[in-house]
Amino acid sequence: MRKSDLQILLDLVFIIVFCGLAFLSLSRSFGVPEFARYFELLFGSDKVLHFFAGAVITFTVFRTLFRLLTAKYINTLFFSMALSILILIIDEFSQLTNSYRQFDIYDLTAGLVGLTFTAILLMIINKLFMPLSNLTAEQFDSRQIK
Repeated sequence: MRKSDLQILLDLVFIIVFCGLAFLSLSRSFGVPEFARYFELLFGSDKVLHFFAGAVITFTVFRTLFRLLTAKYINTLFFSMALSILILIIDEFSQLTNSYRQFDIYDLTAGLVGLTFTAILLMIINKLFMPLSNLTAEQFDSRQIK
């Protein structure tokens, strides 16, 4: 398997997990909490699930933006963090108007901790494994081909 095939596979896995998390959130919003409870049991608690969701959302948004934008790696990371924070805040505050869900500041905090963990991990990956970090995604991909 070539490196580009592995990158595509990784992107697909994270997009599927991202869509699964969105479906999980919507299932609770539309009054089917039993489905979500199975995942809470699988992960151990609701807070762990929110941590995981924050991490997956951040990584998926980053990978998508890194492929689409011609910005530098670190700029893309900060933009994806801002977009992920917005997604997490909208999701949590939308629960104030939903009778099936409850707003919990600790859920939001767990999601933001997952986001921060992923951002730190992406910065470490950038420093250790990507010496060409000043390149844009487009330039980085063209160097990989040569």
